Amino acid sequence: TIVEEGTLGEAWDGIKQQMTVIAQLHQNISQAILSDVFQPIHEFAEKSENLMKEVVVQGKKHQSDLKQELSSLKRAQSHCSELWSEVRRSKNSIQKAEKNNVGWQTLQKLKTNFQEKEKAAFKAEKKYTKMVQTAQNSF
Repeated sequence: TIVEEGTLGEAWDGIKQQMTVIAQLHQNISQAILSDVFQPIHEFAEKSENLMKEVVVQGKKHQSDLKQELSSLKRAQSHCSELWSEVRRSKNSIQKAEKNNVGWQTLQKLKTNFQEKEKAAFKAEKKYTKMVQTAQNSF
């Protein structure tokens, strides 16, 4: 090392000491920024990413549940439509039988069949209506 002499040496030592102090301050500020600013932001980002992943998983599960529920509703609606079509056909059969003067026993069988089909249609419609209300309440 070069040994400085005189006033320049003292000034140079002062500058080196000040630079060391400033470097230490910068180091302390840098550490404080890392621990007080960067680390919480980094932790928040990680938690947010994990939360987003969970939200996506829950969203996909909910979407799957809704698709299943919609499918069930469509099947129930179709079943109701089929039953009411059978009721109409049964009623038409009774009307034709009455016009054609079929026997009393045949007419009674047709009417009993009609009543059973109508009862089944009302029961299916009630079930379907309850399913729709449950689906609406889940939103």
